[in-house]
Amino acid sequence: MLFAMAMPRILNAVPMASGAGRALSEDDACGPTSEGTCAVSALQQMSRRDGRAAAAKEGKRATKSDEVVQAPEETDEEAVKREWVYDTDVIWKNWEHPYMFQWQNITVSDTPKWNAAFKAEAPIAMQFCPKWVSYYWPKVSFLSQEVRRRVKALPDEVTPQQREQLRHFTRVLGWLMCAGSLDPRNLASFGNSTARYFRKLASLPSSSLEVPTFMDDPYMVANKDNFTAPDSCTIWSIGTICDNGYLSESLMGNKAGSGEVCWDKVDFPSYAFSPLLFLPSFDKTRPKRLMNRAEHNHPEYLACQEKPLTNAHLDEYCPMHGKYPDGFWGQNWGKPPSYGSEAYNDILQCDRKIGMPDPEFPKCRPPGGLDAVDMGLIDASVPSSP
Repeated sequence: MLFAMAMPRILNAVPMASGAGRALSEDDACGPTSEGTCAVSALQQMSRRDGRAAAAKEGKRATKSDEVVQAPEETDEEAVKREWVYDTDVIWKNWEHPYMFQWQNITVSDTPKWNAAFKAEAPIAMQFCPKWVSYYWPKVSFLSQEVRRRVKALPDEVTPQQREQLRHFTRVLGWLMCAGSLDPRNLASFGNSTARYFRKLASLPSSSLEVPTFMDDPYMVANKDNFTAPDSCTIWSIGTICDNGYLSESLMGNKAGSGEVCWDKVDFPSYAFSPLLFLPSFDKTRPKRLMNRAEHNHPEYLACQEKPLTNAHLDEYCPMHGKYPDGFWGQNWGKPPSYGSEAYNDILQCDRKIGMPDPEFPKCRPPGGLDAVDMGLIDASVPSSP
């Protein structure tokens, strides 16, 4: 017990004895004429040297320790997951009010039930993307490039007002893309009117975020009730509008920049869009047809673009170009472009200007099936067609 109590005093005395010995050596070097302060000065100098040496040694130890605990450099794959892939919270928020489940009252507030419903529906829904994109590619190509043209004209850092205007423009064009009745091709039900509207969009400068109306086309006004688009489609169309804009521009080749709509020179397919079990959607007047991978080839599109839209493109870009996590809802969501590639940087910059991903944009809104009045394309006071 006594030994334990004495130990601190013994230990404290050790460095003092050592320091004093070295100080005396320094004092001896002062010479016979040195003043009594020489020993004290030598002791102070020794203390400073010992302190610097200890600090240097500790610094080396700290540096070595930092190297050990330093986080490893981020891999390309990790960077893609961080920058490109949407967080599941954003996905859930965008789909908070899935119109197809309104009658079941399934919302994000009941995540297990909600996820189970979507996981059950996802395999069926996934069949739509390659079939839909290939069948409706003319308007996907045109409208996504109109958004892309305006995005490129904006500065890298957009103002809140510019973003708000850009989002409105993007929402309307995403809706137009999903409105099955609106197609610019020859022989389409509203082909002439749609092509005229597309020309108005094309005639506006890249700096303009104006959305033309349908009000100057009596035929469009009279048939406004035919122009609807499900919100679930616009979540896809808006979420991939930068991606499809990049792809469509790359396929244009030397035919880009002509300022022509062009797609009204291409005939609308003779068969109806039949994504599931030969069941036609939107158009009941054309015959149904099995839409297998061979049907995705449309050589007639080469009238308006230099390179073909291929199954390889559809496999990569459908259904979300890898923007949803792989395996989410039990599905593969396409393949992101290589990290740092031209496509990767270009599309990411476009998305950031629009402000995606964002839990509030585009966001599915009940009850779905928004029409031309909701989009502001037709005055709400215009009476419905008889």
